[in-house]
Amino acid sequence: MLRDQLQKISMHMLNAVEPGEEMRSAAELTDFFLAWQLDQFPSFQEKGSTEQVIRSGIAISTVEASHCITDYLRTTRFIKAVHAALLELMVRFPHQQLRILYAGCGPYATLVVPLLPFFPPSRLEFFFLDIHSCSLESARNLVIKLGFQQYNIHFIKTDATAYVNTDGFHLILTETMFQALTREPQVAITEQMQSQLIPGGIFLPEEIKLDAVCTYLSKEPYQKGDTGEFILPEEQALSIPRRLTLGTLFSIRSGTNFHTLTRGTSAQIESEYYKIPEDKQNYPDVCIFTQLRIYGAICLHPSESLITNPHCVASLMNMSDHSHFKLIYNYRMIPGWMYKLKK
Repeated sequence: MLRDQLQKISMHMLNAVEPGEEMRSAAELTDFFLAWQLDQFPSFQEKGSTEQVIRSGIAISTVEASHCITDYLRTTRFIKAVHAALLELMVRFPHQQLRILYAGCGPYATLVVPLLPFFPPSRLEFFFLDIHSCSLESARNLVIKLGFQQYNIHFIKTDATAYVNTDGFHLILTETMFQALTREPQVAITEQMQSQLIPGGIFLPEEIKLDAVCTYLSKEPYQKGDTGEFILPEEQALSIPRRLTLGTLFSIRSGTNFHTLTRGTSAQIESEYYKIPEDKQNYPDVCIFTQLRIYGAICLHPSESLITNPHCVASLMNMSDHSHFKLIYNYRMIPGWMYKLKK
């Protein structure tokens, strides 16, 4: 039975300790979901490959969202984090039905559906949000096929950067990001949703931290594409180039004061001015390193995932005749980075 098969795979994932185990269990889950054959859905050929520009980023297509599952450590650690957060919320709110918002659920609702067998339907109410109707159609049909109809799940087609529910949520989950928080609307969704978290609730990921680092990008380890190929941490240590850490640019978490962070601009986050280092040969690239604290001790470190791969903003070689530079992040329209020089 598919439901039993999914529960077994999920159990392997939750019990995995070493990165290799985490990756193997995520590979099992990938095979399970890819057998769903999204391309057989009537609406898929028309809309499944189309991404959509929303007011604060790009909502990736249904097919691209389906490939995110092959980012193995990212998948495993987010699912572990959601499981741990739900267990904690059941303790904090023992007599309440937990309201869970999943913004950007994609075609598999990957970070929640594998956990349904471990929780009683009476304790949970879900709100699955996505901008793409074919993603919601897939997620709804998948829930039915797996026999989870008894769970109270609302499928809502909307732009999560503008969604409001005045009843509030015990858990808000959104993983709508690309490396260095570019392209996708993670920051705008966090800004919009954080006020809808009830006191004592949990927002996942708990923190996203970005650091400015000068390095040699082509020598940096990184997660490779959608193949699941990954350089394990002990192997990374052998190939890490020299780095010059300039400092933390900012961090995003529930409760972040965006007015203060953007200095009242409501769109732009600027670093301090950094002195341009004299040694441009050993670390010529100005990069953003990303780290996620998903929940508690469950983290994704730089280069462990497609979304934590180093992101190059500029080359020091292009900064001749200047003494300092600053980095500027804009999360309206299409989120991205630029730099500004000072003599």
